[in-house]
Amino acid sequence: MWTEAEIKIAINLRDRGITAAEISILLKKTKSAVLNKIYRRKYANPGKGALGHRHAKLPPKSLLGAMPKTGCKWHTDGLGWCREATIDGKPYCQAHNKRSLLDPQPKMDIDGILKSLRY
Repeated sequence: MWTEAEIKIAINLRDRGITAAEISILLKKTKSAVLNKIYRRKYANPGKGALGHRHAKLPPKSLLGAMPKTGCKWHTDGLGWCREATIDGKPYCQAHNKRSLLDPQPKMDIDGILKSLRY
């Protein structure tokens, strides 16, 4: 069971940047219990708190306008489309194309890992 004092302490510590794992040790609760309690208490109402932006809805399509047939098709903060000149064969301008790509991850040497595990 959680007391109101524990809940306030957990939320206060989390707001100060203390991790849920550290809070769980202080309050003698599990990390999952701490995260669940903080989320449910602090962010139960959509549009409030740090997670409010996740619950925000886009404006109606009539305000956004149709996706442009030419130009960058990057959506800009609910205000419309970028519409800058695109890179050949790409739907985005140079800046947005760079943001749309994930950084390549290094390949794992599976054979080397398996060899190191063998005695």
